[in-house]
This record gives sequence, structure tokens and C-alpha cells, in this order.
Amino acid sequence: MPSFSVRFLVPILALGSGFALTACQQVQAPPPVVVQAPPPASVRAELLSVSNPAAPFAAQLWSGMPTHPRIGDALNLGLRSDVDGYVSLFVVTASGGTGRLLDNRRVGAGERVEYPGRHGSIDVKLMPPAGVESFVLIASRRPLGILLPGDVRRAGSIASLALTSQELADRIRGATAVQPAEDWNAAILDVPTSF
Repeated sequence: MPSFSVRFLVPILALGSGFALTACQQVQAPPPVVVQAPPPASVRAELLSVSNPAAPFAAQLWSGMPTHPRIGDALNLGLRSDVDGYVSLFVVTASGGTGRLLDNRRVGAGERVEYPGRHGSIDVKLMPPAGVESFVLIASRRPLGILLPGDVRRAGSIASLALTSQELADRIRGATAVQPAEDWNAAILDVPTSF
């Protein structure tokens, strides 16, 4: 019995090391992929195009975070609309990703809403890389269908979107273009983050 196991063990070891050597010789590390976020100025320009200077009511968005937020700090935003209606909140991250934080949440005129809220079930922290996080608030008298099927990459409390900042701005413009100008407004907030 011992000679039987030794006899088969040696060829198996040789076979295993042969695969290891072959794999080492053929596998090369892929070149690093460098993803560069668009400069904050271009993101802001894309998002500014969704504003509505003709709106007869205000939509406001502000930060409840320290003056110089750091990566790892809890996200704390405040928002309000001067009319009864709905609010949707989107983000363009420093890495160029996009997300939906609120979708057609019902609000009363002048109601101050905290995001994510002190008593909310989610804890949202600022994530790397450091840079500028741009938040877009859309307030409307009626619910808006801003996103198209397939725009949501991953659903949840915070939906990850399969959109660039330009595509997100296009979706917002498309949904608001069919609304009377007096029925919606937008606000944009840039939050610079550091380590």
C-alpha cells in the first residue's frame, strides 16, 4: 500500500507543478486601467443645464456637514421645496459615478428634510476618492419619471446608476422638458471632500 500511494503521488505532483509553471509563463498581468473622473467644472456645467430660472418657487439644498468634510464623514444634507410636491435627489461622485438618493419623495411646502436623516435606517459615508461630490435636487409639483429602464445598475436605498453625469443631466432635462416651467425647480450643491 505505501508503494502504491507513493508511486501515484509523484506523477500527480509533477503534473501539478507542470500546470503551475505553464500558468506562470502564460499569464501576464493586465495593464492597469486608469479611470479619470471628469473635472468638477465640466460636471457642474452639465448639471447647471438642468436649472429652471423660470420657476416661481425655490428648491434649496444645503450641507449639514463640517466646512471641510473628510472621506469617512457621515453624509448630512438638508433640502426643501417651497411648494407641496415631490423631491428627487441625485449624486455625481468624485470618481464620476452617479446615484439616486431619493426618488419622488412626497414633501409639504416649506418642509425641511434631512438626508439621510438622523433616524433613518441607512448610514451614508463619504467614500474615496477625495474630490467634489455634486448633488442635484429636483423638486416638482407632480412625480417625475426621470430614469429609464436599465438606468439603475444596483437598486436599494441608494441606487447606483449606469449613467455618466452627462447622461444623468440628459435624463433630468428630458423629464422636466415635458412639464410646465412653473411646476418644477432644481438646486445643485458641490461638496469638496479630502482625506
